[in-house]
Amino acid sequence: MLEHPIGENIQVNRALLERVFWHMVGIINTKHKKHTDGSGQATAWQEIGTGAACQFRGQKLILTAAHVLEGADKADIQFLPRGTGRIEWADEANRTRTERVALEIEKIVQCAWEDLAAVVLGENVPESVNIRFCDLPQKFSEPPVKGNVVVLGYPYDQALVVDRSREGDTMVHKQAAKSDGFRGEVVTTRRLLSGFDAERHFLVKFYPSSPGGKPQGYSGAGVWRTDTSETASGVWSADPLLTGIETHGYADSGLLRVVRSSSVRLFLEEAIPES
Repeated sequence: MLEHPIGENIQVNRALLERVFWHMVGIINTKHKKHTDGSGQATAWQEIGTGAACQFRGQKLILTAAHVLEGADKADIQFLPRGTGRIEWADEANRTRTERVALEIEKIVQCAWEDLAAVVLGENVPESVNIRFCDLPQKFSEPPVKGNVVVLGYPYDQALVVDRSREGDTMVHKQAAKSDGFRGEVVTTRRLLSGFDAERHFLVKFYPSSPGGKPQGYSGAGVWRTDTSETASGVWSADPLLTGIETHGYADSGLLRVVRSSSVRLFLEEAIPES
């Protein structure tokens, strides 16, 4: 996983991957989305998305795409944190299964001008929950002009239905998620892409980790690059920098649209007032 493009330093790649997995959180919207098939049978799905665990102005929060939380109230949201604190976990082909957890939620904030939202958590996030919060705005970064970024999330094509139950006249499907990711190139294009605004967004080329992988399902995922600067002691650190939040995929071109960190910061400044 995450070996694209060819030529990346594998140790740097693994170090960054390990750190990013601490900030990646799955989001389960239990507010069922209902559909009706050709036979008239009503079905409902518990949607799974992705978020980035961050801290801004002293508030712990999960950044995500607003559409991941569509229709949800605080009681409708559950989370998938990292399964274990073992340092080698992020590099395992078959990672320890992650159990969904409920966390105290103070509020949900939706952006009025972009597909962004923040789930603001209560003060007491249990230490037993394997989530680490990226310190913003210190860890914001613009994407590299020419270079690569890391995207981790819960793609649709790797989700599995693990339970079906009937609620009234509706068949409810509960899904299990498998995390995956890729290292993609930051690209420019002259194609006209719906909703793309170069001042607020940038584009990332999708590289599937296995043949036939699809780009759909990374909505809300943080998009990260490596902080290559040395610490005060002169030791290099693989601290990840947040370049933006992925919100949309263009299936025909294999590109993902990412809301730039500058826009994410503006949203947070509006949503989380200084105390």
